[in-house]
Amino acid sequence: KNVDLKNNVTMFRRTADEIKDIVKVCRENNIDPKGTVFRKTADEIKDIIEVCGKNNIKITGSVFFRTADKLQSSIDFIKEHYDSSYLTPLIIVKDAKYLSKVFPYLDELGVLETVRQSASILGLKLDEIRERKNFVDSIGEPMVLENGKFNSVFGMSRKKYAERVSNVKKNSDGDSYGGK
Repeated sequence: KNVDLKNNVTMFRRTADEIKDIVKVCRENNIDPKGTVFRKTADEIKDIIEVCGKNNIKITGSVFFRTADKLQSSIDFIKEHYDSSYLTPLIIVKDAKYLSKVFPYLDELGVLETVRQSASILGLKLDEIRERKNFVDSIGEPMVLENGKFNSVFGMSRKKYAERVSNVKKNSDGDSYGGK
């Protein structure tokens, strides 16, 4: 049975007509109308689709967390300083200012290219990446594994990481991990 949304409470803080417009734009562009697309208006979705289309970026749910302008800013930064292989959904959703700090550091370490297939490291602040790099070095593990992905330490939640450091400290025989 169909429900008349016109006189009901809004879904995703959107009216029934706004939802219909969003669904229409999504369907016209072969996007599954679910989840994060409802964070944006139909016009904002069109702008994001245009930015991604112009730059050959696959449209995934993550791009709808940012505005078209913010995405474009990150894209411009990447194009200006790196190559288009870094134009992936999980990278372009990061702020250009953040990328301008983290990318040079990862490049300096010789691991920047790993970000293309293992972007979870971009969920960390620069000082957290540095601290975790020191940690993996101290326990003799590589930053990038043989499978071409970052060490799982870089994908751990802050809590799990703290537990791992604590366990290493407890189990060490004098060669305690000193942190930063």
